[in-house]
Amino acid sequence: MTARLPFTLTPHEGQDFVAWLHAYAARLDVTPAVLAGVLGLPDHASEHRTHRRGGQLAEHHVGTIAAATGLSAVAIEAMLSSVPPRTGTGQAPGTSTRSGDLSAVQRLRDATTLSPRARLGHATTLHRRRRGTTGADPAVERAGRLPDQLWPAWAIRLADDDTFDPATFRSSMLAALLLPHSERTLGEIAGLAGDRVQRATVAFHLRKLLRVTRSAVALQILTELAFAVDAHDLPIDYARRRRLVTGAELIGRHTWARFAQKADARIGGPRRVRFARCYLYELLTGGNLHLAPAPYRMESGFERIDYHDFVAGLPQGLVDALHHHAERLLADAGIADEPLQWQPPINWVTITDWPGADPDRTDPQPIHQALRGWRAPQAQVAASLGISTEHLRYVVRQHPRPQPAYPTRRVLIAPTSDGRPAPTYGGPNVISLDPAWLHHEYVTWRRSLPDIAAELGCRVANLKKFAHEHDIPVRRRSGPEGFAHLDAPGVHPSQVPDPLRSVLVGRDARQRLSRFLVLAEHASLTQAARAIGAHQSTLTQQLQQLERACGGLLLHRHPRPRSVGLLTPLGEQLRRQALDHLQTTST
Repeated sequence: MTARLPFTLTPHEGQDFVAWLHAYAARLDVTPAVLAGVLGLPDHASEHRTHRRGGQLAEHHVGTIAAATGLSAVAIEAMLSSVPPRTGTGQAPGTSTRSGDLSAVQRLRDATTLSPRARLGHATTLHRRRRGTTGADPAVERAGRLPDQLWPAWAIRLADDDTFDPATFRSSMLAALLLPHSERTLGEIAGLAGDRVQRATVAFHLRKLLRVTRSAVALQILTELAFAVDAHDLPIDYARRRRLVTGAELIGRHTWARFAQKADARIGGPRRVRFARCYLYELLTGGNLHLAPAPYRMESGFERIDYHDFVAGLPQGLVDALHHHAERLLADAGIADEPLQWQPPINWVTITDWPGADPDRTDPQPIHQALRGWRAPQAQVAASLGISTEHLRYVVRQHPRPQPAYPTRRVLIAPTSDGRPAPTYGGPNVISLDPAWLHHEYVTWRRSLPDIAAELGCRVANLKKFAHEHDIPVRRRSGPEGFAHLDAPGVHPSQVPDPLRSVLVGRDARQRLSRFLVLAEHASLTQAARAIGAHQSTLTQQLQQLERACGGLLLHRHPRPRSVGLLTPLGEQLRRQALDHLQTTST
């Protein structure tokens, strides 16, 4: 006897059977294969038991589905006979109308038994049989026309998720773009995508993409995009671009210094010159620095983080200068009929509900305000805005900041003795700064110099020099610590109540607060340390540090060693404030 499922999912008008099955499985929090087994649907071995006309199932299968789901047989037959939507031309790109439609049973079997690689190769998400290939393998033809990674915006549309490593995910998705209708093995496809692209890495990202999105939409996007690439002439010859940059310096040290000085940005040393060359390499080739040839390749993850900070700090004037320089490089090479950058338009695929997010629709203003005001890592800012780090980096690259983060020629001048602002001889590069205000912010409120410098738009070194000139005591690294602005992004100390403000000082302030909340829920330090995964002595030291900052006990002590009791009134006050603070800053 067939078990009755917990609820009925009524299909949409025109929805085909396989789409309904996937939606039903997602609602039940199971895989489509598990649901197909519960419904008793035929697998590959029992496909001969189905009627061939219109992809219909045998009558007893329809009855089983109706008994388990509560749907009528008429509704089930309607889904089985439904024709999935095609593209604007009336058929899936790259397919032939002479090939018969895949039956509902065949599509169901493909969706539940084939690997992602096989589903891409057979283009099963377009509900058409695999076409016969003539001439060169389509993967070879595509590889010669494409960059060595998927275009950044398209990668974000597939997965707006920080759990995907962008260095390998984009190149893996480029390999996936080569798969539809190709006779090559996955190992050969990975080799076409790049010498350092591994077969196992491509397979891993495809499996993870299906698991995270919980649907085959991403595979359909890649399949349709691959066939659209076959059908269109691309405006950029990426192979020629790669040959152009091989062995070239792209930008000299003196040229970079002239561009940076004109834009009022920091020139720096050889490291920033190297980053400028890597930026031009990405600009010209659309390539992946993880796969790039020397001297553009970036092996270290820390170096890539520094590079992304460099790109995020480029002001609009310097970005324009680098773009004009890249256009001159193309013109000198005789390439005058190509745009500097290009990505396929979104109407090349029929999907409009992206598994990830469309970064071209993101407003850049909140991102710039957060980066300028918080001085927090890009990953933390992205998490607070509900987007991935790569999403943030893409938007910042498309919409550079109007002014450099640390202008090189800004001068700090105190007001005159009669209280009037100092004359701004240098125009916008001179800041009139009241030493009393700086003393109040730095000494009284214990704000850090980097936090104040970010607000003023000057360099920390200039602000430190100004403090020394006006007898403002500068905290030493080994001395008392300042307000932890990174653990309270965008918040002035005056907005934080005591005793919370007293404990938000120094490094790891957020960690100490989180551990205090865990400690308040356990009967002993030993239990709390075990729950946290930290050593008991470390937890004891952090508790004592919090109590010194608050000026009193936070927990009642018991005579028994390592035992703690209920929270004191001061501890309960801190607990409530810590809960509110951690919840607010995490969102």
